[in-house]
Amino acid sequence: MEIKRIYKKSDDNFFNVKKILFENVNMLIRIDEKDYIVDLKKVSKKLYNATKIQKEAYRIICSG
Repeated sequence: MEIKRIYKKSDDNFFNVKKILFENVNMLIRIDEKDYIVDLKKVSKKLYNATKIQKEAYRIICSG
């Protein structure tokens, strides 16, 4: 599976994150009515090794 960066070029545009779920080594995320499956082993060693409780304590933050 190819991992694509998810971003918008304009500061006036924001994402609508509706849902984040963790299943095994994957993160399932719904952004702007589109579903993405992210293989945590490929993108984040910390998330991949995190416990279920740690994963479920996520916060969505803005980053520029």
